[in-house]
Amino acid sequence: MNKTAMTVNSTKHNVVFVFFRSLLATAIFGMMVVSSLAATPTISSVTAQQRYPWNGKVDISYTVVGPMGQATLSVSAEDRENNMTYTASSTALSGDLGTDVGTHHIVWDLLAQGLEFKSNDVVFTVTVTYLPSYLVKYNANGGSGTMADQSFAMDSPQTLAANDFTRTGYTFVGWAMSANGAKVYDDQQSVSNLTTTTNATVNLYAKWTPNTYKVGFYGNGADNAGAMNAQTFTYDVPQKLTKNIYARTGYVFREWGSAATGGSAHWSDEQEVVNMSPIQNRWISMYAIWDPISYTVRFNKNASDATGTMANQSFTYDRASALRANAFSRTDYTFTGWATSASGAKVYNDKQSVSNLTATAGVIVDLYAKWEIPTYTVKFNANGGSGTMTDQVLTYDKTQSLQANSYTRNKYRFAGWSTSSSGSVQYANKASVKNLAARGATITLYAVWDYNPLGEGIDQIDLIWTTDSTNPWNYYTSETIDSKNYYPFDNTDGVKSSGAGGGVADSWMQTTITGPATFSFRYAKRHYSSTFTVLVDGSVVFTDSTGTSQDAGVVGWTLKSFSVGGGNHTIRFNYHHPGKGWSSGGNGIRLDTMTVTHQ
Repeated sequence: MNKTAMTVNSTKHNVVFVFFRSLLATAIFGMMVVSSLAATPTISSVTAQQRYPWNGKVDISYTVVGPMGQATLSVSAEDRENNMTYTASSTALSGDLGTDVGTHHIVWDLLAQGLEFKSNDVVFTVTVTYLPSYLVKYNANGGSGTMADQSFAMDSPQTLAANDFTRTGYTFVGWAMSANGAKVYDDQQSVSNLTTTTNATVNLYAKWTPNTYKVGFYGNGADNAGAMNAQTFTYDVPQKLTKNIYARTGYVFREWGSAATGGSAHWSDEQEVVNMSPIQNRWISMYAIWDPISYTVRFNKNASDATGTMANQSFTYDRASALRANAFSRTDYTFTGWATSASGAKVYNDKQSVSNLTATAGVIVDLYAKWEIPTYTVKFNANGGSGTMTDQVLTYDKTQSLQANSYTRNKYRFAGWSTSSSGSVQYANKASVKNLAARGATITLYAVWDYNPLGEGIDQIDLIWTTDSTNPWNYYTSETIDSKNYYPFDNTDGVKSSGAGGGVADSWMQTTITGPATFSFRYAKRHYSSTFTVLVDGSVVFTDSTGTSQDAGVVGWTLKSFSVGGGNHTIRFNYHHPGKGWSSGGNGIRLDTMTVTHQ
């Protein structure tokens, strides 16, 4: 191995490395070591080594220590014996052909370029030529992150480095020449000659546009859902929320929430907000949060004679609660519920579950006790009779008299009332009764009739009449005797005793009246030798044994009147026939138009 030396090429301002090839016959090149002799080198620690076995390639290493800048790299070989110089073609060089600071490793393939040196004295030269350049520094301008400076060669277009800065709430739009300047260059734009001064530094400032986002307002149960438009916000710009215009019956607006149920974030109406989201076009949903209104129910006795007290009761809208149990009372009245006005109809029952009696916060809702005398209704059924009777409304828990019967039925005496059409008498005429039916219910009473032709004929249908079972008295309307027509006194109907059939005959009918009273009647006697007797309580008060008669078509009636004292008295009409005279069909006594006048 021969000793090597290094010289400096002053024209190109580059370091030139010189080495000599080995003189070994068996090898074309040996190991070559180059040392620097320059005073201010930019390349150091250079080594070169031929491949063994030889394949035409030379491995070269070099270290660039400065300065930085745009540069070109060239490799050449000088054959000093033959005074020839060869330059490496770009296709023959491979590896790290760098000019930046650091160690680089390259390979020159001599055979690929068609070179084969015959000389024993060859010098290889590596040249780094720096171009006129300037430096670009990137400024985050409010953002964060780092970006390496970038060297640009004069008159040579080059792409700006891709932006690597970030800024919360902002979008990078390009580069400006000053911190507050307008955007001049786009990201990764191809540029040249950003300055005319060699080795100058150009500062580029990141240009940021604040992101915008939107807030959507949701009524969340409001009556006017959808009434509010979305609001746009800009990052880093404080702004008030749009004033709420939603309304909800029975509720007051409290605030905005991040969820329909409230969420973790809350905002007051028209609150000033900033930087709710750093993301461009982010949608932020705000939900109206509502508080149900409260109101008070006040209970009124609604009658000056009602007694008791009741405390007011608080209610919350949309929450059902039972009304307090009524604590008022009123003699002879039943509490039926609550009205919303003093004279109004019942609206709510006692202890009824209610809600939303008003939609206005803080008001007092007055409820008025509803009172009624508890009643039930009695309907009257003629049950075979005729006439009309109005329904009777009776007070519950109070003894009252049934109205007087006004139904009639020919030859029947009204006996009283039954609760069924075929039942026996349960209640007398004008009977005092109590609670025949439940409160508010209706009961029907049916007239009970006793067959009473004698009462019909003598015009005292309400009196109970009995008669001799052997020789009974009978009802009649007219009769023909010996070809003569005979009529009752009122020309309608009457009663008559049984006649005699040739022998002695007794016939009677009787009733009971209550005194003191005066009773009167008309009679017609049909036989000269018969006897008509009137008895009161078994004592004779009148006798007629005369021979009066009634001719056909002639009214031959006699009016009689008698008085009785207080109490019940038996009135008996008796007919006695000795058994001679007219035939049985024409004998006897006729009675009509009996009256009883109570004193």
